[in-house]
Amino acid sequence: MSFYKRGKTSAFSGYSKLMLMAVAITIAASIKVTFMLDGGRKLPPEYESIDQEIKQAGLDVAELSALPELPTVVTSWGKLENSSKAYGFQIRPYGQTDVADSGLYTGPLKSWSGIAFGPTALMLAATKEIQKQIPVFLYEYRIEGEQLFINFSIVGT
Repeated sequence: MSFYKRGKTSAFSGYSKLMLMAVAITIAASIKVTFMLDGGRKLPPEYESIDQEIKQAGLDVAELSALPELPTVVTSWGKLENSSKAYGFQIRPYGQTDVADSGLYTGPLKSWSGIAFGPTALMLAATKEIQKQIPVFLYEYRIEGEQLFINFSIVGT
């Protein structure tokens, strides 16, 4: 039985010094490039304020949830008809095809759209008061002589 003496072995035995130096340079260069690229990376400007924006959105939702529910479009239309008689202007409803082509309200709420018209000064005062009482979107307007025409949409449940 013969015993062989084992020489010192390491993980790097069998590699030349030049090869080990090339591996070390490659690792060092990779680390340097990684840190250079990481230093150049910028976070979006709103990154620092995202928590505040999330909290504000929660407050907005709570505030909106506390608001009273919108009235029905039937109720709001009736209020608008009464107001038009009281102020002395006229309203005319649009049909469904007119609304689709006119660019009026097409959102998630129920809506009825139409046109209101009457003397300009009277219409300006009336619409200002009506917006305080009825959920209405006012759209384009036009003036023909002494008459003001306003497209509108009443929204509700």
